[in-house]
Amino acid sequence: MEAPLINWKHLPCSELGNVTKDELNFVSEASYNDRRDDEFARFLEFIQKEPEPDEHLPLLQEGGVDISAMDIAEIVSLPADSRKHMISHGQRFRTFLTEENLQRNLQTIPNSVLNQYIRYFYFKLKKIDGEPYSPASLVCIRAGLQRYLRMIEKLTVDIINGEDFSSENSMLRVKVRDFHQSGGRTQQFEPIEEGDMRKLMIYFQGSTAEVEQDKFLFYIIYSFGERGQEHLKFLKDRSSLQLHVDSDGKPYYCLPPLPSKNKSADPEKAKKQPDNKQARIYDVEKVEKYLKLLPVTTKDNNLFPRPLASRNDGGPVFSSKQNRGENYLSGFMRNLSTKVGLAKTYTNHCIRVTRICDLEAAGHSMSDIMSITGQLSERKTRRYLAKRRDRSLQKTSESVHMNRHDLEQEAGPPEHADAVEIVGETAVSTEVSVSTEAAYSVGTKFAFNNCTFHGCSFN
Repeated sequence: MEAPLINWKHLPCSELGNVTKDELNFVSEASYNDRRDDEFARFLEFIQKEPEPDEHLPLLQEGGVDISAMDIAEIVSLPADSRKHMISHGQRFRTFLTEENLQRNLQTIPNSVLNQYIRYFYFKLKKIDGEPYSPASLVCIRAGLQRYLRMIEKLTVDIINGEDFSSENSMLRVKVRDFHQSGGRTQQFEPIEEGDMRKLMIYFQGSTAEVEQDKFLFYIIYSFGERGQEHLKFLKDRSSLQLHVDSDGKPYYCLPPLPSKNKSADPEKAKKQPDNKQARIYDVEKVEKYLKLLPVTTKDNNLFPRPLASRNDGGPVFSSKQNRGENYLSGFMRNLSTKVGLAKTYTNHCIRVTRICDLEAAGHSMSDIMSITGQLSERKTRRYLAKRRDRSLQKTSESVHMNRHDLEQEAGPPEHADAVEIVGETAVSTEVSVSTEAAYSVGTKFAFNNCTFHGCSFN
């Protein structure tokens, strides 16, 4: 048997050009019988030719990565924020590789090299102003990069828990320590102070269109225990408020099932994770009072049309052609804090935390609270209760003061020892009256047997 015309069986690589080693072996086997030079020429032309991009496959902006229809469906299924972070941090990582003259074709490098790339990437991470990122931001960056590597670059790696990536995670811990050492403080959503709540209630007594709208939006976010930004875009539509009647015949408003970023995409976990959010508004008059103030029709059936300064028959007036912009909803509580002159600047999320703290103070169970907020973890719900409000801290301080005062009253005035008469530089004569209770003895050992007195005489 003649030797094959083409023998690729001993190549020290897994592929040549775009042809895998298995395909090369097949060509070698075929060349035992098919030894025509024209086939060989066509084969050489094939492996030397650059692959043409498929015009039907979209590209991810400047990344140049082909994404199939299935990949697109997977990416689109992500929550909007997760998708945005994945693309943002993934492109940031690729820009870093380019600026540092590192290998951009990540499919060809081993995990050990990728680990060093990511470690160096974390090391150089800083905000635009040069300050270190907070721990929450670092976790977000790592999660976005993990999704990018797996969903876009198609790498089967785990940079969060994988053993091959322990050193890059150690660098992440270094960045957290840098954050704390530089005086950084982790953001913690806190409840609205009672004093500030009183200021808000006074402000809400106004009757202008702007005040009526602010009062309604605050009431909706508070009553439904809504997260800061999650469902605000759905609340803009009037149809988002659904009127129902319970088994006792009492009407109430609620929200329809809305998408949540915290719902698991794992089929096994998802089937065990029902929608726990059951918040209701039974004070339907408050909702209907605001709805009656609105024009019969608003642009896009919006629940938050732009308030007008003019008044109709002494009542507030809203525009039927213009709606509130995105900034009104997203920055609602922050702007309201400034407008009302609150002691602190709060965010929309603080309204939710206030709801949790108020329910806990009223004696409701954790399961009741979680049914309002829709949270699934009791541990995470209790985390919001860690930040105590001013009046709570005042009460604990006053409690300690009153307890100490009561103890001092029970003890009575202290017994004063006789004046000490200094006889000389070394000799001191002192009279001490000791109560009989203090002069007890145990066997032959007196209570003062561990005391040493020099130059003192006792009567």
